[in-house]
Amino acid sequence: GRVFTDKDFEVFSTIAAQTEVSLENALLYAEAQQQAIQLSQLNKISTVLNAALNPEKLLELIAESVVDISGCAKSAIYLLENESEHPSLILTQAKGFSSEHYIRSRDIAVPLTSSERENILEDGVSVIVPDIGSEDADISAAALLLARREKFTAYAYLPLRGPKRIIGMLAVYYDQPHTFPDTERELLDTFANQAALAITNARIYQQVDIQLTRRNDQLENMLQLSRQLSSSLDLDRLFKLIVDSAIEGCGAGAGVLVLAGNPELGTRDIDHPHMVAWRGFDPSNLTRAPHMIAEELANSEVLQEGETRLLSTDDPVESSPRSQLSVPIFLENDVIGAIVLESEVYNAFNQEDVNYVNQLAVQAAVAIRNAQLYRRSQAVSDRLHAILDTTNDGLVMFDPHLRIIMTNTRMSEFWDFARQDSTAPSPDQFIADPTSVLSEGLGYKEGELKALVRRGIQNPNMSPGADLYLSGGSGGKRRRFVERTATPVRDDGGNFIGLLLMFRDVTDQKELEETRQNFTSMIVHDLRSPLQAVMGSMRLISEVKKGDDPVIEQATEVSQRAVKKLLNLVNNLLDLSRMEQGEQVMDSTFEKLSPILKNAAEEVMPLAREMDAVIQVEVPEDLPYTRIDRDMIGRVVINLLDNALKYSEPGTLVKLTAALRPADEKARQEQPMLAISVIDHGPGVPDEYKEQIFDRYSMIPGRKGRRSSTGLGLAFCRLAIDSHKGRIWVENNPEGGSIFCFTLPVEQPPPEPDDGPKTDGPPAVSDKKPEAVDAPEAESDKTRDKPD
Repeated sequence: GRVFTDKDFEVFSTIAAQTEVSLENALLYAEAQQQAIQLSQLNKISTVLNAALNPEKLLELIAESVVDISGCAKSAIYLLENESEHPSLILTQAKGFSSEHYIRSRDIAVPLTSSERENILEDGVSVIVPDIGSEDADISAAALLLARREKFTAYAYLPLRGPKRIIGMLAVYYDQPHTFPDTERELLDTFANQAALAITNARIYQQVDIQLTRRNDQLENMLQLSRQLSSSLDLDRLFKLIVDSAIEGCGAGAGVLVLAGNPELGTRDIDHPHMVAWRGFDPSNLTRAPHMIAEELANSEVLQEGETRLLSTDDPVESSPRSQLSVPIFLENDVIGAIVLESEVYNAFNQEDVNYVNQLAVQAAVAIRNAQLYRRSQAVSDRLHAILDTTNDGLVMFDPHLRIIMTNTRMSEFWDFARQDSTAPSPDQFIADPTSVLSEGLGYKEGELKALVRRGIQNPNMSPGADLYLSGGSGGKRRRFVERTATPVRDDGGNFIGLLLMFRDVTDQKELEETRQNFTSMIVHDLRSPLQAVMGSMRLISEVKKGDDPVIEQATEVSQRAVKKLLNLVNNLLDLSRMEQGEQVMDSTFEKLSPILKNAAEEVMPLAREMDAVIQVEVPEDLPYTRIDRDMIGRVVINLLDNALKYSEPGTLVKLTAALRPADEKARQEQPMLAISVIDHGPGVPDEYKEQIFDRYSMIPGRKGRRSSTGLGLAFCRLAIDSHKGRIWVENNPEGGSIFCFTLPVEQPPPEPDDGPKTDGPPAVSDKKPEAVDAPEAESDKTRDKPD
């Protein structure tokens, strides 16, 4: 009976408004709480999904987890075919469906309209159908049929987005009409994205695992093949092994090995390939018989250019295989054949297979060539022995245990030569100590042959060594000069396998050389006296006609220089022969070096003026004493100055210097030395000739001086300086040219005896110009007591 007033209406309105707010807050809280639970569950499921690497178990886990998260009755996963140009969706996993559904799914199309397929697979947009019975629901006939059979009324199709492309879709089905709030859609999309990532990772892992397993199998096959190839020299067996290993390593259906040329001899002929082994082909097939493969390769880039060829086709009309891999076989940058694999599977071969067959081809090339060389070596062996027997050199080879493993017929003569110097050993001696008997029979002293073999075993860098020994000469028999060369023999691994000794009879060569040296010495010795007489006559004429006739004066001066040059050449030849034979006796005295160097420079001054050059002498006066042959050192300096002028351009400077070098332990110089240098600005001496130019008759090829050269001056300089216990060498001039240097040891004269005449210092050294070259009398006196 109460009448409501406006005030009551306001109160009720206020209560209703507050109730509405409270209810909304309660609903939002419940929704947020549910969403938090779902997100927590999603995080747990995502962790499990990311840890799963087996694709089949992963798909089953995804189908079960989406049911728990969304509360749907059924779920399904459809994935796209990877190897098809126009891929279709394939049902790969389902949850909650009847057992008949899996059987019918092979024949029934995927329940999508064309617009749904475009939205999902091309645009990546989810398809939501809250109620299939509503009038505005646009669903396919396949979806209606599926809904009636499996009794669902709502569904959602969610794209599975991989890192680069969509890989399929995730479907959820509800038994009752179902609204899809935004939060639920976001949850499902997030789950679908994580599921797609997990599927992609599992696929990658599975692919890598398959590749690693296959690669491991290939490596094991390669190891076994390598052992088999290295242990066999039978060509037919090698060919079969290569084909079988290639087929098994790559999982091919058939294979063939083709060689370009004669398989027995290894001759190369790309235009005429030979099929040497095959497996898996049908010989009756007129288009794919194994010999057809060889004919195809003849003009292909595989044999012609050495290119690897990988082909695949999915055209069923083509008679060629769906997959083919052709790999050339190289040996020393030449194509000697090819390995061809075929398979009926599309894209059956990948890059791993290419690498495997390439490695197989490398080993196959070596094994094939080894077998071919073995066959050829058998044919060459007899010819080699015939050649060794016809050579004039004796050959004998010892193994590391000093056993003879090879010799030739000619060697018997050298055993005889060696035994002429001693009594032939008895059989008892040979049985007791065969090594010593063999060593003595080859001209070695006791233990020398053993030492050579031991050095070859211990020293991998041992180089061949040669020596010369005399055989015979007693009992009126002719002496024999035998040149003996010992060469270590090693296998491919650098291991010592023997010592090869080569013996050569050089008796005729040595006797001819000795005759030539004796004849040269005789001629040179006989030339010196007439030259000295001519020198004296020229000197007498110049003194008598001095100042009367400038023509005569110039002629006698030129003649004197020419005779001096000839006489110097003769003296060089004689001294070289004597010093090389150890017969040269030096006339050593304690000398100051400064006047000797200056006199030598004055001796060459006329030649320097004639060649428009300047000689500058920078020699200190206070240099210490040295014990030298004054004439010999003077000729060394003259030869060096003459050599510098010979290769210097007109107008250049040649400098002669001398300095004291204190003892230096770091430089391995145990005593003070006098260092003399001749510095020029000529073309210089290449590094490879800095030692060679001091040999007799040695000159730099293509290098011509302003005057002719005999190649004896520097050889004399080296022997002369060596006899004084010094050293001579050549180095580069930083300003261009060469610096010829030599050193002489510092040696002070002994103190004078107490009872003799007293002097203030060492004996005075005359500054007079040496007359060894100019005066015949001085030369005769100086060389009279020296052996010829």
